[in-house]
Amino acid sequence: MMKKLSALALLALLLAACGTTTESNEGSASTQATAVEALQVNEQPVQSGGEGVENQLSLDGELGLPFGFLPTDSDFLDVFSAPVSKWDCSASTVSGDATDADGDGVAVSATYNIQCTKGFANLPFFDDVVTVERSGTLVMQDADDGDPASGYRASGDFTYSYLDGTFSASHSYDRSWTRTASGYDYDHTNRWSWEAGGVSYAIEHTHGGSYTPDDTDHPFDAGWIQENATVTQYLNEEAVQSVTEEVNLHLNAACDPAADDGTVTFSWSADGLEYTKTATFTGCGEYDVQ
Repeated sequence: MMKKLSALALLALLLAACGTTTESNEGSASTQATAVEALQVNEQPVQSGGEGVENQLSLDGELGLPFGFLPTDSDFLDVFSAPVSKWDCSASTVSGDATDADGDGVAVSATYNIQCTKGFANLPFFDDVVTVERSGTLVMQDADDGDPASGYRASGDFTYSYLDGTFSASHSYDRSWTRTASGYDYDHTNRWSWEAGGVSYAIEHTHGGSYTPDDTDHPFDAGWIQENATVTQYLNEEAVQSVTEEVNLHLNAACDPAADDGTVTFSWSADGLEYTKTATFTGCGEYDVQ
């Protein structure tokens, strides 16, 4: 059955931080990459490779995956999927060299101390507005500050906390984009961890592959990726289940999920049996499950 998933506004890796300005610094007169601009780079859908699409697909019950790739048990989706522009990150600071001569939002080599807050209404189990804090560190390093398409490295380590002390979750990641003759090679590691009902949970997502952009002048708007990935679920620090992925997708940042062609094949084992499910994209954000 063809379907279109409702918007969760992730990114890639969704999720990485907070801010209050426009989506991109490209073409602006700014010569410094602010915390907001750096965080927005990491929030753009294609910047996470296939991870953002895979995360959203994992929430589709028709695929029958043994676990979702996001901390859904915490009723935290509204919080960590809120885009950068919805948070107040005015208390964030930067050290190192934040020069951004090419206007791509990536500093020469800078460390950002991220301090952001946002009020959320209508969260499960709460009658009043809940204030949530995002805090942590983001490190950004441009491969070539004279070329906005040169690639970059980023690492983030964040905590999302309800200020009333009732819940917190941690999100860390490392990613690199290395330019090649045809596009980019990339490697990503992403980890969520949280506690609920006296149990500690963690989900680690490692993936890497190649990406060929449609337009080299705007490389992260759309393009084809080929990647292999593994997602592992941990309960009380013990690995209990893994899902492998084979991905051949045409990513499109204008879609939700951010793909319009290609396939993602998920494989896992349970109770001595092997399972495989494939999501085939048939249009912008639309896919069939087989």
